[in-house]
Amino acid sequence: MMETLRRYEKPYGVEAAFIYELLDEEYWAPNFEAYMGLVKLKKDDQGHWELGSKKAAYKAAKDVIQDGAKP
Repeated sequence: MMETLRRYEKPYGVEAAFIYELLDEEYWAPNFEAYMGLVKLKKDDQGHWELGSKKAAYKAAKDVIQDGAKP
């Protein structure tokens, strides 16, 4: 999807795109909203939420964004 938006940048004047969920919201489980993020959340030993591992989609988004930033 991000590659498609990049192709539409010039012909259609696309200036921005927004990532809907940066982090999973696992407290909404089992709803699909719980797993839509680019980074997982997990609970620490005291039951507080903290950042977990980055998903494959995180790397894909990062790569597209970095490629677009190159002169």
